Amino acid sequence: MYYTVLIVDDELIIRQGIEYMLNWEEEGFQIIGKAKNGEEALQIIEARHPDIVITDIEMPNMNGLELAEIIAKQHPEIQMIMLSAHQNFEYVRPSFSLGAVDYMLKSALSSEELRKTLKKSIKGLAKQTNLSDAGFSQKISRYLSGYDQEFSYKEFHIEFPVHVFILGKSEEKKDGEEKLQRLNEILRSSPFAKGHTSGFLLEELYPAFLVETAYKDRCVQFLQTKAESEKTCFFISRPVESLSDLKTTQQKLCDQRNASLFYASNATMIDENNLESFPLPKAKALDSYEMNLKKSDFKAAFEILEQYAHDALQAHMEESRLKSLVVNAIYRFVNILEEYRLDKDHIRYFKLHCYSLIHNAKSAQDFQTQLHTLLADAKIIVQEYHVQESRDEISEMMNYIQNHYNEPLQLQTLVDRFGFSYAYLSSLFSEKSSETFSEYLNRIRIEKACALLTSTDQSITAIATETGYTDSSYFSRVFKKQTGMTPRTYRRRNS
Repeated sequence: MYYTVLIVDDELIIRQGIEYMLNWEEEGFQIIGKAKNGEEALQIIEARHPDIVITDIEMPNMNGLELAEIIAKQHPEIQMIMLSAHQNFEYVRPSFSLGAVDYMLKSALSSEELRKTLKKSIKGLAKQTNLSDAGFSQKISRYLSGYDQEFSYKEFHIEFPVHVFILGKSEEKKDGEEKLQRLNEILRSSPFAKGHTSGFLLEELYPAFLVETAYKDRCVQFLQTKAESEKTCFFISRPVESLSDLKTTQQKLCDQRNASLFYASNATMIDENNLESFPLPKAKALDSYEMNLKKSDFKAAFEILEQYAHDALQAHMEESRLKSLVVNAIYRFVNILEEYRLDKDHIRYFKLHCYSLIHNAKSAQDFQTQLHTLLADAKIIVQEYHVQESRDEISEMMNYIQNHYNEPLQLQTLVDRFGFSYAYLSSLFSEKSSETFSEYLNRIRIEKACALLTSTDQSITAIATETGYTDSSYFSRVFKKQTGMTPRTYRRRNS
């Protein structure tokens, strides 16, 4: 990071002498302007926001003390170094009450003296930077979380429109605050001191910072090597016009960031402007998949599922939703297998293997590979067990349950309808489906409830009634036992 410096003196030879006295960039500094009086200096300060101002005290139009007074009021973060032709300390004393770091005599000015004084000013900047990081993060986080209704960003020298840079994946197992601290360390090493804010947490979880549009390309160039060495990446949003826009779109930005990491796993910079947009596949495609499963047309069903997954990947469907939909679809196939006299351990292994492969996929490419592998295994199972279209007596009963699950069904209902004895039917059901009647009925009901929770706005009580439960509390207990979460949590995570 280069600390930026403005030189102010009415004598050209002094301005040039200071400029040529050091190799500024080797020392960690960059001269961004020179002015011959206080009025010119203020114009440069407003435009360029230097970190350090080296100013003479005696100048026409506006002298150094007048300039220092304005800087102290309007730009207290700037470090001031005073130049004087007078050895009398009383002459420069007022500048210290205005926040000057030190003063240098023109007659004794040397490279070593200038270097020492600049290093002294850096200490003040470092303290301010740490305070600024914490202050900015706290203030903007409160605003974005809704605790504060207003937030003045001008004190941080940022001009809208801006791009939001969100920190992506990291191999280090750190929480949000630790990652934010590391992000601020990276930002403080940037070669341009202005044009971006310090870091803050979006949605109280994702480290991010704002970059003025004019500085975007420079920031990308700077972060490129950092992202590679840190084994992380950055998601870059489209331009955001105001803080209120950021507040209303922050959840969408975080979701887009998460999806992008899954779909661009090897990238170090993911620019939202470069992401292609494809429509999400229709949910009816999975209805067609299930219809083919019920007809035992497994070849057609698997082709439909692969096409659905392909379309969902193209549309960058949110990762957890995509995985849940595909796992549930494969479980439908497993449910069909359970109606046949198949090895229960084999089916159970396939089910667990399916969940593990799909949910552990780290990227879209990995996901597609694992799905293809699973469906290839499914085809082998169908061939090896010679699964036929014909169903035995238990299949007909299962179809009846699926069509009447929302009614007050009991095993006795099936006994009366299909003419079997109670004991025989109970034994037959458990043997061929690997579940008891109650377990199977509850599973069908909960599957239907899951679909209603994600596709409708109905209340939990209404969904319980619609799926055959007269007691919503009992419904919630059964739902949590089956899915591991309450109906309300399931809706929030999958809607």
